Amino acid sequence: MLVNTRGFNLTELILTLFIIATLVTLAIPGLRSLINEIRVTIIAHEVENALLLTRSEAIQRNQPVTMEAIAGNWINGWTIQTHDGLLIRSHDSYRRQLSSLCSITFKHLPYFTYGGNGRLRSKNSPQQSQNGTIFITSDNSQRQLILNLFGRIRHYHPANPADCLNRDADSHGYAAKP
Repeated sequence: MLVNTRGFNLTELILTLFIIATLVTLAIPGLRSLINEIRVTIIAHEVENALLLTRSEAIQRNQPVTMEAIAGNWINGWTIQTHDGLLIRSHDSYRRQLSSLCSITFKHLPYFTYGGNGRLRSKNSPQQSQNGTIFITSDNSQRQLILNLFGRIRHYHPANPADCLNRDADSHGYAAKP
């Protein structure tokens, strides 16, 4: 007598579902961390692009152009405007995309001003230069955008997550030695 053995029996089906559930459970924390890394990287690139736009507009117009945080907090978004107050571009908030632990900071200043020569300048004094490090952090993902006196930007992705959280970094983004 021939027995037709097509399909799975109940034991094989339950065992397969158990293995799949176990693998998914193990993969979820790594997936969350990967998604968070991607979000922070995207934000770092958006901030960099906004700074490059601010710098190019300042050079093109040969006058100061400022990128300023909305309501004094970079997470709320920013505006780019000329010294005369002409709005060039604005950017929306990141509050929906990131956790409450996220921060974007730059010397606790809510603005960047590029002079007509493309160099970073203080908003209040065109003769005072400005440089430093922008810290973009969210949970265990960090990026630093390091701005030099000429207004150029360099990315830094710390291997140790605590490195980016060190607010005592020098103008090049490196932590001060004890």
